[in-house]
Amino acid sequence: MNIIITGASSGIGYATARRFAAEPGNLIFALARSGDKLAALSAEAGKSRIIPVVQDITDFTFTRLEAVLQQEGVSHIDILIHNAGYLVNKPFEELAAADWHTIYNVNVIGTAMLTRHLVPRMGGNGENHTHIVIIGSIGGVNGSSKFPGLSAYSSSKGAVSVLAECLAEEFRGRGISVNCLALGAVETEMLSKAFPGYVPKTKSSEAAGYIYDFSVGGWRHFNGKILEVSTTNP
Repeated sequence: MNIIITGASSGIGYATARRFAAEPGNLIFALARSGDKLAALSAEAGKSRIIPVVQDITDFTFTRLEAVLQQEGVSHIDILIHNAGYLVNKPFEELAAADWHTIYNVNVIGTAMLTRHLVPRMGGNGENHTHIVIIGSIGGVNGSSKFPGLSAYSSSKGAVSVLAECLAEEFRGRGISVNCLALGAVETEMLSKAFPGYVPKTKSSEAAGYIYDFSVGGWRHFNGKILEVSTTNP
């Protein structure tokens, strides 16, 4: 399978790329801004190749990714995992326009634009299916507990959750399924930076295992769904 994972230089994305690489027959394109971390990830590949792609998700031309896909002769994407994310823990009154722009460019617009860019390589008949998995947050789910300081982040995750529902309808009948996994708190560098001292129960490797299983087979049972994957709130 051909798999693209964004935000792959650390945390959930890093662990998910490693999980896919533990199985044979996969070609994993790992996207992030940090070339050094991606190189380390590639060196840890197991039974499949991990190809580092130094690509800023807010560069909506995606020129580096496109060059690598053409170089590798990739005409079809089997799985696209939108994992790249940006989190700011800041009181609402202190959020500047720049904070909102950064969070929404990474979490929402980057997700939409990368999907649009890759649509020509998606879908088909039979097993030529594409599963788009958006990594959301339980904090972006309607009715879940909300927390001060996360207005921009949680609202952006709410946006991509609804985007998953919308894209499932946009692509219906084209061999493309879209789902959102609304994760609870997972131990990552990003979470530790935003919430110093808080240690969630779920490890990145545990979340990666679930994401792997769902990405590979979940499209057979779900489309346009927001699935809450959390034992806590958050």
